[in-house]
Amino acid sequence: MVIDLNTNLTFVGVCGLNEQVTMLPGRGLAQIAYRFQNGAFKTEPVRILGDANSDGVVNIMDATTIQRYDCKMIDLSDDAAQNADVDRDGYALIIDATWLQRRCSGINAPEGIGKPLSDLSGDSLPMS
Repeated sequence: MVIDLNTNLTFVGVCGLNEQVTMLPGRGLAQIAYRFQNGAFKTEPVRILGDANSDGVVNIMDATTIQRYDCKMIDLSDDAAQNADVDRDGYALIIDATWLQRRCSGINAPEGIGKPLSDLSGDSLPMS
């Protein structure tokens, strides 16, 4: 089965059932949340802390995206900028790129990196 992630998918299911699945299309990872609404499941992308380029994967390319954004070379959507704010201080800055580089290298970094924003609470994240 091939699914175009740019289309709006609707799934009919049991009333009140919620689930989250992960799909692996091609080269990227796209996480899709299914939410029951008006008698059908509606899809919506899962926003991930650290996913600055909004491709569904947290990797070194996100650190590069943050660096380019902080140097005013590119713009980010509001959602992407919130994803990029790894330390949750309200700004996507070079320090956020540094946190991603550290995480990608297996060095101490905020614990929530790579997790859905909807799963995180509080203004800041503890260190791992």
